[in-house]
Amino acid sequence: AVISAAHLATDPNAWNDPSKPCADLLKSKVDNEDGKLVLKAGGANYDQSCDDILINRCTLYASCKDRTQKYKMATLKLTGTEFENTC
Repeated sequence: AVISAAHLATDPNAWNDPSKPCADLLKSKVDNEDGKLVLKAGGANYDQSCDDILINRCTLYASCKDRTQKYKMATLKLTGTEFENTC
């Protein structure tokens, strides 16, 4: 399943789509730490500091700001994590 930033922009409820359980879980568990995507329990903010968000085949892709406010391409593989079976 693929969820693009454009889809999220036109359908803010896409994160709540039951056919996209991985996206819903990631919204609250992934954080942007200096331009890198990391799994984190609570306090996630990557959707506020990253653009061009895309989930494809259990990998999250985004362009994320680092501490200097420059964008970096970031990826987070979800295989081998708690999200693997939901992607």
